[in-house]
Formats: sequence, structure tokens, C-alpha cells
Amino acid sequence: MESGIAAAVAVVRPKRHCWECLRRRLVCDGTHPSCKRCQMSSIDCPGYGHKKPLRWVEPGKKSRKRLSKEKPAPGSSLVNLEQVNKQAQSTRESVSQHQIPRNSMAVAVPNFQPRSDANNSWILPNLQKVDQLTPNAFISNIPLEMVRDMPPAITHALACIALDHRLHQLPETDKPSIGTVTVRDRLLEHRGAALRAISELLGNAKARISDLAVGSILFFMSVDNRVSPSHWRVHYDGVTKLIQLAGGPSRLFRPIPHLQTAILSYIIMGVMGNTTSPAHNLAWPRLHLQHLDSVAVLYEHGFYPTLFCPAELFLAIVRINSLRHEVANHYFIGDSPQVKAEEILWQIQQHNPASWAASVPSGSGLITVSSIHQSAVTIYCVSSLQSLGVLPNSAALRSLLKWHKQRLGMLLKESLGSIALRHISMKFIAWPLVVFGMKANAEDRKFVKEELAHIAYDIGSYLPMLAGSVLSEFWRSEATGWDDCFQTPFIFINT
Repeated sequence: MESGIAAAVAVVRPKRHCWECLRRRLVCDGTHPSCKRCQMSSIDCPGYGHKKPLRWVEPGKKSRKRLSKEKPAPGSSLVNLEQVNKQAQSTRESVSQHQIPRNSMAVAVPNFQPRSDANNSWILPNLQKVDQLTPNAFISNIPLEMVRDMPPAITHALACIALDHRLHQLPETDKPSIGTVTVRDRLLEHRGAALRAISELLGNAKARISDLAVGSILFFMSVDNRVSPSHWRVHYDGVTKLIQLAGGPSRLFRPIPHLQTAILSYIIMGVMGNTTSPAHNLAWPRLHLQHLDSVAVLYEHGFYPTLFCPAELFLAIVRINSLRHEVANHYFIGDSPQVKAEEILWQIQQHNPASWAASVPSGSGLITVSSIHQSAVTIYCVSSLQSLGVLPNSAALRSLLKWHKQRLGMLLKESLGSIALRHISMKFIAWPLVVFGMKANAEDRKFVKEELAHIAYDIGSYLPMLAGSVLSEFWRSEATGWDDCFQTPFIFINT
């Protein structure tokens, strides 16, 4: 297979986005001297120079706000608490339209509060179903004594998880009862309290780089990804800089008992979020690649409940992301993009689901899980790199894509149609389902959209519904490229 691909691949000069398309986060056609997208928008195309061109600003207007260079006073916060409160209030007013669509749902119990054992009672029993595949070290009860001793940022984040899970499992109601407190409002109150607690941690020069601060912020980021997914990249960039201040990945990307789950969640969020982000706007892909050995150690320690992707396929995704970043930003390290793409694709095809499943203590079903991810990663590799011109639309690759698309569709329907596997698969199958949706025909699109809605209800999260909306918009556009679908950074899995 690899020899056929190598023979068919032509040397293609990667496209470079013009500066205006980069600013607007659009896919540029790379036409010289000015791109067609700028021409159609009646905009003077700034071109493709290595230096960003200056923009004239009308008198009296500011191009952007400048950050103050003054150092905060001791004990003061780096984040303005008044601004945090205002942001929480504005978020409360707007989030129902964009992030939490069930804006009419309410709990029929006045003054509803999540119990201290809500995660153990509501979420854990559903999540423990994945233990039927293989024992999972990341799934366990949270002792109530531990909850009482946790930092405020984490306790409020735990409340957000419980409320968000309950919110998306409530039936829709047209008219909420008068006097009831909505789950959404309670959730946003806890989110605001968590933000204020984090602000206080960041306001202390010593505390902000402690393991307590890093762990609290990492945990809040993984929770807020569920509640407000449009903010995930802002959180991720900030946390990455905080990790660098706290000793860097070389210190934190290792099995530290009290931080391991949070660090692994951070890595998975960045790697998997990059698969559904435009190639020119990925989250720290070179950092993931530079610390690939440390990432492998963390990821192989145990299965993550929401991502049952074999380690070698997960590491292949890291390499694909890094290659996309290189090509989109027009710089290359080592071999040509063509050679790197062929090598990655060959490694993915060498993965043996049966051998991998035999190496893992498990029940039945892991061969199917491994095969699903192998086909999904293959489709991601070929489609995303073809979108950048690295791999050609050759007969060999068309045949490879067709075979993996058929296998992926068959296995997804088999898993979600099985009484034994359905409620297990729903916990970690959203990403392969999105990948399948990229290549789906009309009949398969209906299957993808319906199953994403079912998964959203099962796991108590809006993210699969968001994935369905993004795919629906892509289908209506009749575009075909990977980056045509994901024109802004998205993430569709809970971490």
C-alpha cells in the first residue's frame, strides 16, 4: 500500500494564506498577486509577504487595547474582579442562545442545589459502564471528605459538571414554573464563583505557579469546555503559558499523582481539539510533538474515559497536527511534508487491532474500538493533508479512503446498534462519528446527526450537539475540504 501511495504522491507547493484571510480566519485560495476571496469581498489583498503589513487606523480610533505594563500590587489580582462579575452577567444573558440551547428548561424544585455527592450519584454510574471494556484508573468515587477540603475553584467546577450534566438530561418545557430556579442560572453562578477563585490564585505571584493553582485551573478548563466551548482556546493558551511559568512541560508532563489526570486532560484537549481546528490556528502543536515521549508515558498509563484511542494512533494524531501546522505556516523541519505524510499514513496502516486488544486486560469489544479509531485516524490524516495540498487526490488514496469510510460506517452502526456496546460506545465515540460525518452521504448524515443528539443526552453534554450543528452547516455549504468544515477552533469531546 505504501509503495503505491509513494508513487502517486506529487510534489505540491503548500498554499500560504494572505494576511487578510489569516486575520479573518478564512481559507485562502493562494492566488497571486491577490487572492480571489479578497477580490470578491472588494478588499485590497495585503498579499503573502513574510512580514505582517501595517494597517492605517482612522484618527480617534484604536486598533486594539494595550495591556498595562504596570505590575499589580502585592495581593491584588491579575484579573479585574469587577470585570469578571460583569462577564459572568453578560454570559448569563447570552449563553442560552449560543452555548446551552435548552434555555427554557428548569428544575421543578425551588432553590435547587447540586448535592455534594452529585457527581457520584448522577455521573459516575453512567461513566462506569466503560469498565466493561477494560478497568479504568480514572473512574472512581470522590470521597465527600475530600470534596470539603478541595479548593473553592475545584468545588465550584464540580458543581458545574453536575449541573451541566443534569441540564442536558432534562425534558424540554415550553413554560418554566414561576418561582423555580433554572439549572442554567445556578450553573452560571458556580462558574462565576470558580472564575473569582481562580482570579485570587492568579493574583498571588507565588500561588499562581503552585501545583494547587495549576491543578485548579486545569480542572476548571476541562469543565468549562463543556459549559462554554467557544472559550476553550483562550483557556488553553493561558494555561499553557502558566505551565511554562510553573517549570514547563518537562516538569509537569510526567505521572505526578495529584496532577496526572488534569495534565492528561490538558494534553487530550489540545491534541483532539487541533483535529477540528483550521491548520493555521492550532493550539501549541509543536509543544505536543517536542514532548512526544512524555505524552506517550502519560497517555499509556491508562484509558481515558472519553477517549479510547490506542496510544500509537493518538501519537499519530499528534504528528499529523504538527505537520498541518508546518505546512499552513510555510515552514518545514527535516523531511519534506510529502515524505512525513507517507510515513505517518504507513504507521497508521500497520496498527493491528487484534494484537493491540490482546495486549490489554479487557472484555469483548476492544477490537471493534481499535478498528473504529484506526479508520477514523486514517480518514483524518488523508483528508486534512489533502486539504493543504500535501497528499494528492490519487486513485490509491481514493481507494484507501473509500475502504476506511465503509469500515468506519459499518463499525459505528454495529457498536451503536448493539445492546451490549451502545451505552459503552457513547462515552467515547463522538470524535470518530464526526470524522465519519465529514465523508457521509445523505443517508449517513441523518444517522450521524441523530446519534450525536443521543450521545449528548447520554453523557449530559452540549458538545455533540455543537458537532452536529457544525457538520450541518458544512453539508449545506457543499464544500469538501477538511479546513472548510472547521474554519474556527472546535472541540467535541469532554475531557
